[in-house]
Amino acid sequence: MEHEPVRSARRLILWSAALSVLASFLFLVVPVFASENPGGTSVKRAIDVIGPRAFLVLIPPGIALLTLLAFQIGGTSRRAVSLIGAILLGACCLLALPSVGLFFLPSAACMLVAFGRLPVTDR
Repeated sequence: MEHEPVRSARRLILWSAALSVLASFLFLVVPVFASENPGGTSVKRAIDVIGPRAFLVLIPPGIALLTLLAFQIGGTSRRAVSLIGAILLGACCLLALPSVGLFFLPSAACMLVAFGRLPVTDR
């Protein structure tokens, strides 16, 4: 039987993964770039403007999903896994802050709160 802090942290990591997948999906599918032309305003998707490099936005969801997977494995230290996930996701947000990093801040915040909810000894 798991303790409530562990279940709560697992739910937060799941939310973190879901938020980062949603942010990536929206960035790739929804038109987010607008430009003024003499004929009016044109909006384009990230793939149309950036090209294949737009798929780099899939790195933060990969980090969140790998953290969730590692959290499920019994022999790992859940606190260490959630800290590493929070650091990596936060680093991705900071590196990409001028462009798409802001979209992933809620995901990084969920991961950080999940780390804070875990007790120091979780085995």
